[in-house]
Amino acid sequence: MLSLFIFLLISLLSFPSCTPFTVHPLTSSFRPLPPLHLSSSPSSSSPPQPSDAPRPSRLQDPEILLCKEELISRYVSHGHPRSLAEAEVLKFLEDEDRSGPYLEMRRQAALQEVGRFTPEVGAALAAAFFLGLAGNVAPKVWEGLHM
Repeated sequence: MLSLFIFLLISLLSFPSCTPFTVHPLTSSFRPLPPLHLSSSPSSSSPPQPSDAPRPSRLQDPEILLCKEELISRYVSHGHPRSLAEAEVLKFLEDEDRSGPYLEMRRQAALQEVGRFTPEVGAALAAAFFLGLAGNVAPKVWEGLHM
């Protein structure tokens, strides 16, 4: 029982702080809803007043800005002038019907990349395995030698 406890303790300490199952949240493209105006009288016909605070544009989202720069650089690498590339990419990103599926695909690809098996993760798992194996075998070998 003691060897099991030691094995668990060593394996927990040997694991890196970033495990392969950690999910990093991506920046959300959800926009806040406008405030809900409720009145006590149902016959009130005054329309709700828009808030004075400026709402951030969809195109100011950091994820969209990164995507915009990548698309522009692809256009330029194919020989198009930068002004044409910026206009085409802006037109594409402003149309949510066209850019929505593309941005969703990018989000899914980023989520899949987070869980990749890297050499560091493999080394940590191998180290934990061999420490656990040594923790289980060492007491038995010790007992066998001193019989």
